[in-house]
Amino acid sequence: MRNKTTLILLLIVISLHFTNYQSIHAQQKNSQTLQKQVSELEKKVGDLEKRIEQLESRPSQVSQDKSLIKNINKQTWRQLRNGMTTEDIRELFGEPDKVDGGTYTTTWWYKSGRSIGYISFDEHKRVTSWSEPN
Repeated sequence: MRNKTTLILLLIVISLHFTNYQSIHAQQKNSQTLQKQVSELEKKVGDLEKRIEQLESRPSQVSQDKSLIKNINKQTWRQLRNGMTTEDIRELFGEPDKVDGGTYTTTWWYKSGRSIGYISFDEHKRVTSWSEPN
């Protein structure tokens, strides 16, 4: 009876040890996966920070190069049509003074004297609405 009890206890200990080993192995694997994801995210954040620096430096480049500044007037605003692309707008208006981006819409702002006008785009970069400066 004693040998049987000892054998059962030994099997329980081995079983617990094996289960614990599997759990530790799974945790290590999960930890490695998380570390890899964190590394990938850190790289993406670094790339995005570089892109932000580049984009933030663009307005000063545009304002310094007068050849890139378009003459925006009411006639220019009256050429707008729903469905125009961001490329179409950039051709007509030049670079925006400000950009507000969201998941589904992006708005480009253009200053004209003391007034401000905007052009909104959908997620496909097509014009959906606008308001010309007063």
